[in-house]
Amino acid sequence: MKKILLIFILFLTIIVFSCNNYRYNELNKDKLINKYFNKDEIEDLEKILHFFEDEICKERSNDIKECYHNFLEKAEESYKNKNFGISKEKQKGVLNSISKTTYGKIWYNGFSIKNNCQDTVDIIMIKPESVYMDFLKDINKSYIEEYYYTATDIGISAGSINFMINHYNRFNLKDEKEKLIIAIHYLTFNDQL
Repeated sequence: MKKILLIFILFLTIIVFSCNNYRYNELNKDKLINKYFNKDEIEDLEKILHFFEDEICKERSNDIKECYHNFLEKAEESYKNKNFGISKEKQKGVLNSISKTTYGKIWYNGFSIKNNCQDTVDIIMIKPESVYMDFLKDINKSYIEEYYYTATDIGISAGSINFMINHYNRFNLKDEKEKLIIAIHYLTFNDQL
């Protein structure tokens, strides 16, 4: 009986880990992440990444790379339709749950004018001069350097949006840093839609 129970527990553990393989990010093991963010901030970054991955994988495959590929492949169409399929309400909850320090190292609060200049709407924007932008600049990959320069002047802009739509296949989806960059990019833009 003990042997059967042990086999059952082992089998259940394997199923849980294989179905949720994307839940175990390793941002805290990355030297560059640790250079710019402390332990608590890294936990916040993982929370941001987990939320993004949950949103792009809902009702889809459990293969995280497939979820990213499907999401990124449809990004241009989603951009045109002004809907990335990411819950703005849940996103606000996640961003409100991270520390102000982490938030301030990435974003600032701005506003956008909508409805033919009749209304202003609060939005989040990437801080052009921030720890996050310093982190991007320090990644030694040409395509991330290109993305950095498209986002430097005013944060997430038409240039950085078009860059991500047209060059997403250059990003390494095995690298947690690069998945984080994609997540922060699209969560920022999702808030602006």
